[in-house]
Amino acid sequence: MTFVDEHRDRFAVALLLRVLNIAESTYYAWRERVERPCDRDLVDLGLISNIYEIWETSGRTYGADRVHRQLRRDGIRVSRKRVERLMAGQGWQGAFLRRGWRGGSTRQDPRHRRCPESRGTSVTIHVNSMPRCRQFQRVRRCRGGRVGTALRRVGASVCSP
Repeated sequence: MTFVDEHRDRFAVALLLRVLNIAESTYYAWRERVERPCDRDLVDLGLISNIYEIWETSGRTYGADRVHRQLRRDGIRVSRKRVERLMAGQGWQGAFLRRGWRGGSTRQDPRHRRCPESRGTSVTIHVNSMPRCRQFQRVRRCRGGRVGTALRRVGASVCSP
């Protein structure tokens, strides 16, 4: 429709529509719909502002279900699917942690340097008033579908008190 509106001063509208393979009645129905929107479209514009306010207040975490629930609490009767359609049309969606947030739920500082102790794999444990120290090594373990860390004894050495 915008193409025809842009070129209507140089070419006849009927010619442009014939080249684009669009019926004249379809084009004029589109124009009328833009000029005089129906009641439902006007109500949708009001709903979009309400939905946006709720979505922003929640920190952009509420999805269509929670927004629908909040609208019902506020006394606005609207179907859940209508809220879904309006939110999807605007590109709004809630946060979902089942599969993780887009980009991860935590944001790491790229300038942060890791602690030097966490880079090594060996840990020395000093026992009170004992002349011996034990050295352990951090090992990744997978047991029963869970991944965790464990300490494995590497050896014993004499420590100076």
